[in-house]
Amino acid sequence: MSRILPLLLISMLLPALAQGLSYEIEKEYVILQIEPDGVVLVEYNLTVRVLSGAIRRFVRVGAPAPAFSVVEAWEYLDGPEPADYSEISEDGYYAVEFHPKRPIEVGESRTFQFLMEVRGFLYRDEENPGNLGLEFWPSWFEDAPVRDLRVMVILPPGVGTGEFRCFPDYDSAQVLDDGRVALYWERADLEPGYIFKLGVSFPEEYVPGYEESEWSPSPEEEDGWLFWTSVLAFSFIFFLVAGAFIAAYSEMKKSEYEPPFIFIEGLGAQDRLTPVEAAYLLKLEKGKPDYPRIVSMMILDLVRLGCLEVESVEPLRLSSKGDCESAPYYGRRLLRCIDPGGGLDETCVARTLKVIHRAVERKVAGYSRKATIEYYRKRVADAWTRLASAEPEEKEAVLREELLWLMIDEDFHDKLRSAMRPPRRVVITVDPSVWVWRPYYWSSPPAAPAPVRVQPAPVDIVKAADGIARGIERTVSSIASALEGLADKVASVVVPAERARSARRSISVSCICACVSCACACACVSCACACAGGGAG
Repeated sequence: MSRILPLLLISMLLPALAQGLSYEIEKEYVILQIEPDGVVLVEYNLTVRVLSGAIRRFVRVGAPAPAFSVVEAWEYLDGPEPADYSEISEDGYYAVEFHPKRPIEVGESRTFQFLMEVRGFLYRDEENPGNLGLEFWPSWFEDAPVRDLRVMVILPPGVGTGEFRCFPDYDSAQVLDDGRVALYWERADLEPGYIFKLGVSFPEEYVPGYEESEWSPSPEEEDGWLFWTSVLAFSFIFFLVAGAFIAAYSEMKKSEYEPPFIFIEGLGAQDRLTPVEAAYLLKLEKGKPDYPRIVSMMILDLVRLGCLEVESVEPLRLSSKGDCESAPYYGRRLLRCIDPGGGLDETCVARTLKVIHRAVERKVAGYSRKATIEYYRKRVADAWTRLASAEPEEKEAVLREELLWLMIDEDFHDKLRSAMRPPRRVVITVDPSVWVWRPYYWSSPPAAPAPVRVQPAPVDIVKAADGIARGIERTVSSIASALEGLADKVASVVVPAERARSARRSISVSCICACVSCACACACVSCACACAGGGAG
């Protein structure tokens, strides 16, 4: 009895606590991109709005299969910031849990974005021999309506407009600039707890890297999956409220968060690329990416973050400062490419560029590629204008903010000298402990001394700018010499996309329902399904 009374008390308080909690999902945008190696890239972009109460501790999004890993995650406060998150895998429940950096209060909206790689998400379509398929349920919310749900599924390269099956009928379909078919669904004002289900099926030949998944629930498990999911969800919420009561929390909420890149041509330019990603896109558009320059941008970005030190430029010798959680996904991968001697492993760097290639193509998918390219050309031009018009005492601060964007320009060296030139002669202190001046010390052979061994020096501002430019170009040249076979290695791991130069084309084919029966724990298309709902508190 002594144990029962507290539980009864909490159960009586549960409705009272819940009455003060209300929220809605303003937008839930999801992109699934199916790769030839069988990996499915899943991106979420979710905005939650609090109507009453507050989200203080977590925002949780269910993962569609056990073998998932988050590539990058962002929380939008005053701007995009790396999110604090953890991957949850316990008792058959798989999710990504984010911890808001500050509470989401009444009347506030918060956007979360993340990208995850999911393996074991494809299954053989037994009703359509020779096909693979998947079923996906976007994350749903038992206590909140979803105002704007959009889902895009990008089929593997090569799948033709008459070779796929899907359910329900898509709302629109298009051939993207890289030639891949994309199917699009949109729903509005979904009631709390409503689960939208979709499935696709396509010839197995387009996924040569497919491997049979070991995650295959039995029919008995399928029948009981939703029941036990509901029980676990209720138990989770129940004890969460109990903990909130005991710890004097009086407000809880449920919401979800999701990743960053959207899908429809009508969205215009994709404005959320990093300088490295933008450089890759702009140089890819010219037909021959300048890989050494892109690698040098990654190196300088890691120096900026304090994750890397350049010990020598010729020969190139790098020193990692650890895993560096603050680095972007490609930076963390590049750190793992440093060999014991301080050089870069060519194959590893090629694979890192492959990751960037896939990320860029995925992020731009559904946006206007032309508008995106023009956006970043203007972004670079605006950076030059800002630097050139800055007062002499402001130029260093502007250079710190814009240097990576400026490096995208093929005329970087000459333009930097011009933009840094003030109306009168100005002498500045070039401090090697300030990352933006580090390339100045890379310009003089044979080595780039560690900042602690160099005293700050007074230098004419134009000479300092020339030193930065020469140091960066010397680094690019050194990378090109050290990684002579990089272009061939990249070509061997990146399947070149034959981008259509014409406008996007609509697909007018009917979508045949593909009731695929692989081993799905959720429903009709028995491929891997996203069965788990999200939550927040």
